[in-house]
Amino acid sequence: MLDSTLTTAEQLQILLDCIYANTGKEALLNGSQTKSTRNFHFIRSERTPSCSLFVKNGTPFIHDFGAGITYNYISAYAAAYNLSNNEAFKELMARYRPDEQSPARPQPPARRYQPPVLEVPAPDEVEEEPTDIEVSTELHPFEKAYFENLGISPALLAQYHIYGLRAYKKLSSTEGNPVFAIRVGESGYKIYQPKARDKAFKWFFVGKKPEGFNIYGLEQLSDRSGDLFITEGLKDTLSILAHTPYESIALDNAAIRPSAELIYALKARYQRLVLCFDLDDTGTQKPGL
Repeated sequence: MLDSTLTTAEQLQILLDCIYANTGKEALLNGSQTKSTRNFHFIRSERTPSCSLFVKNGTPFIHDFGAGITYNYISAYAAAYNLSNNEAFKELMARYRPDEQSPARPQPPARRYQPPVLEVPAPDEVEEEPTDIEVSTELHPFEKAYFENLGISPALLAQYHIYGLRAYKKLSSTEGNPVFAIRVGESGYKIYQPKARDKAFKWFFVGKKPEGFNIYGLEQLSDRSGDLFITEGLKDTLSILAHTPYESIALDNAAIRPSAELIYALKARYQRLVLCFDLDDTGTQKPGL
């Protein structure tokens, strides 16, 4: 059983210790010790820190916005020290509740962070980036013009990994049909044809889609709090970012509903979540978050 018998303060301290062991830096919390004031790294190496700590209903969590993973004190300890959740729980109970352990079981030694051992697949198992797609960070004038009509700059497109499509099978970006490739993960692209005659080909995916991916913009979120706008499309999110001081994320499609863990993390981080859904049947009938 992994039922918690530790207090909120003890669980919080375990998370803080894991963060420090992993990064060598202290996580900065607000005055009430209920959420972090700045993003931080945890477990993963990434260019921009995307982890946040928050307390929900008396239980502290770490949420990694970039990977979409939420850790409690047990799973965080397990991840930091390469243990199973069961092993992590037993060690924590031996340290924090030694009176409840078997007298023959010694208290475990203090651990030092050890980075996870990465399993390198055999050469024939390595997944390579797709070779049948070519993209360019240098946009053609007609590609720039499409987004400039919406007030969206090339710099904002680059920040969100949106490139001009140069070749995919028989498809390429032309003045009459600008086509864009949005990089998702290490080797996946979402193709966007805004002027496609057949709406079925307006969006489609090429390459490997990261497991569990369904939201754009999480890794680009800053340390600011305030209001967060949630839209049904990346173009809507880019428009909000280009014309307002607010932050925004986009659902991959209208049928997506974010996980409860992600919503808890966002509510702990932002004052308000503002839903910007289309006024169609899907948008008006979408369950509340």
